[in-house]
Amino acid sequence: MIPQTAKVSAILLAAGESRRMGAANKLFLEVGGKSMIQTTLDALSESPAAEIIVVSNPENDARFDDSIHAKFHIVINPDFQRGMTTSIQTGVANAREDAEGYMICMSDQPFLSSAEYASLIEGFSAAIPADPSCILVPVYLEEKGNPVIFSSKYREEILAHPKMEGCKEILQKNREHVVRQAMQTNAILRDIDTPEDYSLVDHR
Repeated sequence: MIPQTAKVSAILLAAGESRRMGAANKLFLEVGGKSMIQTTLDALSESPAAEIIVVSNPENDARFDDSIHAKFHIVINPDFQRGMTTSIQTGVANAREDAEGYMICMSDQPFLSSAEYASLIEGFSAAIPADPSCILVPVYLEEKGNPVIFSSKYREEILAHPKMEGCKEILQKNREHVVRQAMQTNAILRDIDTPEDYSLVDHR
């Protein structure tokens, strides 16, 4: 029997300051004929995510195309300079009440396809009936990547998490609930942080 698709809120972290890229804001660099943020949102849009929340800072929000404002749920993180965790918390706090999972997505991973996002949501949907506290982690050749999907059972723990570099400690503390999903490509490991990373991108 095919499992019913779980209600997964995709939380796209787009409030970073892009410091390692230098003068350019990486979210608006062109990848595949579109801005990096648009490429990522297009892939997420074609996945079975129940909703897509874009967590931004005021400066990035002011640069988003009108189509992004019209189509997606954008929330501003006023504390973005304190660290990534504040953006995760902002997204989780604004997720729909009936969300069963939170897929924490990085806006600098434009190589992930809609099919890969879909396979992760399908994997989570298959795992959560047996373990309502599951955490799905994508793996390529034994290396963990992103996005990770946390069960909504961790909502309060995420909102109270004190470390500002992300929620790795929550994952490590709940190893018995971690489901590793093997991926067919290394897209879950590839991000664009620096001018050197961007120079390797095929812009056709």
